[in-house]
Amino acid sequence: MRLVLVITGSLRAAFTPFEINWIRIHRPEIELRVVRTRSARAFVTRPSLQQLCSRGIDDDEWDAERVGPALHVELGQWADAVLVYPATLDYVGRIARGEGDTPSLLMIACSTMPVVIAPALPPGGYEGRTYARHVADIERLPGVAVAQPQPGYSAATRTMSTYTSAELPDCLALLDAMLEAATRLVAGAGGGAGSGAAEVVPLERRP
Repeated sequence: MRLVLVITGSLRAAFTPFEINWIRIHRPEIELRVVRTRSARAFVTRPSLQQLCSRGIDDDEWDAERVGPALHVELGQWADAVLVYPATLDYVGRIARGEGDTPSLLMIACSTMPVVIAPALPPGGYEGRTYARHVADIERLPGVAVAQPQPGYSAATRTMSTYTSAELPDCLALLDAMLEAATRLVAGAGGGAGSGAAEVVPLERRP
């Protein structure tokens, strides 16, 4: 799997080097490219990521002096799948609205590859006015799934009042299933009627 990992500005982003190291050890077949949003820079540094990635770290911004294809085009042509981990409430909303004002958002909007979003929400974010609506809008997008966040400890309130990203292995398993379903769909479409192609089983979304 060629995977683009988008890191957004949640405190959970501080643990990204550990998560990348887990992928290197337990999922060595995954080829990884990392995109770091502007807000993520407050939580994870370029050197801490670069030491663990064979490829360069891309910042999620437009580069007027870039030579060659624009970043969103390059990533979209290279990747098999996208994982937004962690995804802030702001980023979740921007995907739901179909925004494309950064390379990572435009890549997601302009691609058909599987995308898994792993929200990490502040206190009140899960129960608040907008999150459920954003998730409902995202789940209408073909090939995009939201990994259910799990209760977590808030550094701000010192209580179990926040929701953090789903476990990384669960997110990767969800991507695996989406890629497998997409492969079966292509094989079934190519086989034609009476070809004996395997029946396509719709992917069940997680709650």
